[in-house]
Formats: sequence, structure tokens, C-alpha cells
Amino acid sequence: MATSKVKRNPRADLTRKVLEQMKTHGPNWVKPWAGQIANGAHHNCVTGNVYTGGNTFLLWIAAEKNGFTDTRWSTYKGWESTDTPVPKGEKATAYVLTPMPTKLKDSNGNPKLDKNGNQKTGLFFRAVALWNAEQVGLDPVVSEVQERTQIERFEDIERFIANCGADIRVKPGSPHAYYKPIADYIVMPAPEDFIGDTPEKKLVKYYGTLFHEKGHWTGEKKRLNRPEIYERSRENYAFEELVAELTAIFMTADLGIEHTPAPDHAQYLASWIKALENDENLFFKAAGKAQKAAAFLHGLQPKNETQKILNEIAAEQAA
Repeated sequence: MATSKVKRNPRADLTRKVLEQMKTHGPNWVKPWAGQIANGAHHNCVTGNVYTGGNTFLLWIAAEKNGFTDTRWSTYKGWESTDTPVPKGEKATAYVLTPMPTKLKDSNGNPKLDKNGNQKTGLFFRAVALWNAEQVGLDPVVSEVQERTQIERFEDIERFIANCGADIRVKPGSPHAYYKPIADYIVMPAPEDFIGDTPEKKLVKYYGTLFHEKGHWTGEKKRLNRPEIYERSRENYAFEELVAELTAIFMTADLGIEHTPAPDHAQYLASWIKALENDENLFFKAAGKAQKAAAFLHGLQPKNETQKILNEIAAEQAA
């Protein structure tokens, strides 16, 4: 059969899997997916749509679990429309949430109307089964693009950071990196203050931490206006820390470098675990806000330059 009749809950599945990672690997809960994150954007190869938010993590986890390196997915019907349909008996290996427009009704079954008398609509999310390209025997994508050097990657990232226009204050020897929302600036230790065997490894960790703080920076009132960045409540601010951390994961994946969580982010781990145990939707909520933050940062880039960088990264990762 094409799909299982068992009711799927991707939000609950993702929350459970993230909790397992956090409890098993602690502050390094992202590490098991590092290879998948480096593979590039997981997308529907029939429609061309890139999976975003919590769905991104669902596919990273599914690919890691099944040993897939191909980032192409589609539904049973999608594969049926191609020359490589799903082989008989091959089961779906991932389930994602897809928004479906729906007409809203009240408790009596009558249409809900807006002030102009038009029926209100909303979004209903349903679970959709996906099969990976490796399951249907699709030939791997071969790229002839020459891989960029590490120096070229760093130059791309520096341009990206400069285009964002954030006030970044590098203070050598600073024990912490942080964003100060009232004054609207970021404080960073110098790259050489980070742990690493080589200057390049230190710089990668510097960039990962900087994109975490940039995640906070996007939440300022005149940007995405996330009130959590001003919260004194530890619980609410822990949620904001998760949003910032996921933003860093998205951004480093987009720009082709590894992300290693900073040691001081471990202090929020217990809060994240507790919050995820109490709300199976929380991770999806945080991932959605992080996706918006990453999109905001990309939106600050010159259009042709950003696309050039992303195309180069995508070509490398497909090789």
C-alpha cells in the first residue's frame, strides 16, 4: 500500500526524537545529524519545493537513520508521475506536515464569516508520507562544479555577515557572546578565543556562535519582533535560546560550515527538555520562528549574490 492507515503525528515524532538526542548526547544533541545537515536542502524533487522549519529536522533525522545521502524526496503519487515509481512493498521512511487550506466553521457546523460576510479560511496540517530518491533507485546527482576553498567559504560568510548590518562588537578575551536587545548590539569574543586545533576550526565555531546571536538579533522590535528576547522569565527565554540555536543550525547549513553548539548553551538544555516534554508542538514552533529568522537574514543580502552562494553550495553538496 502507498501509505499507512496508522494516524501519524510528525510533531510528536520529532519532539520524541529530539528529546532522545538531548538526553543521550547532551549539549552535542545536533552532532548525530551533522552529516545530514551538511548534505544541503532536502526538497521535493517533483515539485521543487524545499522543506522548511520542523520538516527540515524530520528529514535530517530520517535520512540519518536510514543512511540516505540524497536530499531528494517525494510522495507516492509524486514518484508515480516520474520514470522511477516507488517499488512494490517499499515503505515510506519519513512523514512531514503539509498545510492544507480549509474553510472554518463554528461549533454548529455553520460557516465562520469575516466582517465582509466572506467565509473565513485557515490551515489544517496533515501528515504526508515521503520516499527518498535512494528508495526508488534514482541516479545520484553528479556535479562538475569545482569545490570552493575554505578561504573562499569564509570570504562568502564575511560578506553575508557584513550585508546584515548588525552592530557586532568583538572583544578579545570576553568570556561570553551575547546580544543586548535594548542597545541592539552583539558582543563576540575574538575568533582566536574559541577552542580549536587550527585557526580555521576556531573560526568555524566563531561563525556558529555569531549566527546564534544573530538569531536573537532578528527578534528585535523593528525586525521580526519576538517578545521573548526581552523576557525575564527563564522559561520563555529558554524558548528564545532554542530559536536562536536552530537559527544558527539553519544558517551554518545554508552557508556550508559545521555547527557546534557553544558550551554555555548547555545551561538551557534542562529547560528545553522540560519544555519539550510538556509541549509536543514546541520544537515545531521554535523551528518555524528560526526559519523566519534565517529567511530574514537571507533577505538582507543582494539577491544575485545570495543566490550565487547558495547555488555553489548546493552544487558542491550534490557532488
